[in-house]
Amino acid sequence: MGITAEFTLGSEVRTDDGFSGELRRMVVAPANRVLTHLVIAPRHQGGRRRLVPITLVDQTPDGLRLHCTTAEYEALVAADETEFVVDPTGDPSASPSAVLHRGDKAQATDAGVGRFHGLVVEPDGNRVTHVVLHDGHLWGKRRIAVPIDYVTDIADGVQIGLTKDQVRDL
Repeated sequence: MGITAEFTLGSEVRTDDGFSGELRRMVVAPANRVLTHLVIAPRHQGGRRRLVPITLVDQTPDGLRLHCTTAEYEALVAADETEFVVDPTGDPSASPSAVLHRGDKAQATDAGVGRFHGLVVEPDGNRVTHVVLHDGHLWGKRRIAVPIDYVTDIADGVQIGLTKDQVRDL
């Protein structure tokens, strides 16, 4: 496997001119499983969430870096009520993208297996390689990276084509 980047909900997001925000949601095109946009919320009160194209984002050791100014961020599409995003190419016949939320349930073929936490993405092409889940409780929490090939649907939580035992063995 080549170099990958992990996008974790709640990660800090910054611009060079001082904007500070937090990764709240991720938008994945289901047809080709490519991460297309991030929903970023400002840390200050009164700011609006914005839909940020993945092409404006880099991962750094300190979090995520946006290749735009605060003013350019503010000019991006508001994402306060966004649940689905039309294909970024503008093709109205394309399937809408699914929006993943922190804590969305993950369901194996026979039982629940945790909650959505983040994605592992190949930087070259932004193809999603794994879905990261949190499973357990306060004293026994663990992260599980599920290869995207086992994910059967993301429109209503994360549906996984494995049994609960197979997921826990990953």
